[in-house]
Amino acid sequence: LQALGGLPVYVGGSSSGCRLALNFALRYPGSVKGILAWRVTGGAFAVKRLSEQYYGQYITAARAGGMAQVCETDHYAEQCKLRPEHRAALLATDPAHFIKTMEVWRDAFLSSADTPVIGATEAQLKTITAPTCIIPGNDNTHPKRVGEHLHRILGPASELQDRKSTRLNSSHGYISYA
Repeated sequence: LQALGGLPVYVGGSSSGCRLALNFALRYPGSVKGILAWRVTGGAFAVKRLSEQYYGQYITAARAGGMAQVCETDHYAEQCKLRPEHRAALLATDPAHFIKTMEVWRDAFLSSADTPVIGATEAQLKTITAPTCIIPGNDNTHPKRVGEHLHRILGPASELQDRKSTRLNSSHGYISYA
């Protein structure tokens, strides 16, 4: 973004994109004009569910059938279809190394169960000064209370959009409220 002259920037996203936007703001605070935190992810349920989705299923596959079985999982099969050279690279990977790496990443992710937002402590979040629009989620992975808690942490620099019905028109890229 700096090389393209695109800074400062507005960052935002939903779910994992929300976490990415918050982490960008934590790493590069002077580069952020504002943040959209949509469907904020946090809590023990989310951490357990997502750690399995992101890491556990691939650990299980590698243990059961090596890297060939990892290549058959939905995610990796799609990636190999898009870029066939990925399959050769994956098959050349030592399954024990792959499993160990996934376990390290999973364990780091699991350690976020008690943080306000997955991947960020309250102390870290309190350093964010960019204006932030928070649109809480409404399910067990994106509980409303997590978005509300982020709003309390960020204080006056944040705005909570607490609407009963939020939807994204993905073909046009806008948010509308019912």
